Amino acid sequence: MRYDAIIEQHHHLYCTETERIEDYEDPELDKLISKYFKQKKIKGFKVKDITLQISGEFKN
Repeated sequence: MRYDAIIEQHHHLYCTETERIEDYEDPELDKLISKYFKQKKIKGFKVKDITLQISGEFKN
């Protein structure tokens, strides 16, 4: 279980090497995803919130 203090819309960057998680905010991505799901209309399901976890590796 992970507690997330940020209640505003945001996503997460997850490092598969270190298991580090960082918050990621991108209003342009939010609009793109929201528009996609408004057009997609998943049968029998109402989307209320969308949060992505983007997996990869942080490079120093």
